[in-house]
Amino acid sequence: MNIVLFGSTGLVGNEVRREIAALSPSHQVMLVVRKKLNDLMPHETQIVSDLASHDELKHKLMDFKPEAAFCCIGTTMKKAGSKEAFFLVDHTLIFNAAKASYLAGVKSFGLISSSGAHIQSSFYYLKVKGQMEKALISLGFSRLVILRPGVLLGQRTKSRPMEALSQSLVPLMTKIMIGPFKKYRPIKATTVASALVRHTITKGGKVQIIESQNII
Repeated sequence: MNIVLFGSTGLVGNEVRREIAALSPSHQVMLVVRKKLNDLMPHETQIVSDLASHDELKHKLMDFKPEAAFCCIGTTMKKAGSKEAFFLVDHTLIFNAAKASYLAGVKSFGLISSSGAHIQSSFYYLKVKGQMEKALISLGFSRLVILRPGVLLGQRTKSRPMEALSQSLVPLMTKIMIGPFKKYRPIKATTVASALVRHTITKGGKVQIIESQNII
């Protein structure tokens, strides 16, 4: 299978790379990156793109003939610095990645979203996530898998203080987050990556949205 991966340098993206490598050495993976990587595995190639244009990216992907794609792109409001900058990363760039994949022939697309994502959320972060999900559903992939994890646990290359604090409070958070709050519980990035790969490349329903408490 020829697979495209967006966001390969992030916490979940790195784990997705490992998951694919462990599945089968015959899978070929195209990493779409902003800057060239120096640690490619034998089955990986890369193309550089800022995702500013889905049409330009489509042409780069078509020769690869991708069958599946995973998108692990994401940022935080604090890191983005403004609502506009956050929307660019978590909506525009993700949509461009998805549309380019669709136009290049991708049938199955897997996406990392967030617990609580909803187009009518009063929280801007979750509202944008919900809008982004709706936009991707409208593209019409044969299979679209959306995972909505809670706080991600794992070692990041760049520090996120709030997530680091959350990781230290995991036992307490797991105990008190029950009922409707269960979906916000912290979850290991390795668990999320494994589920994303497994559900996306498995034949099934057209759109599958998996909440954090159901990610196994």
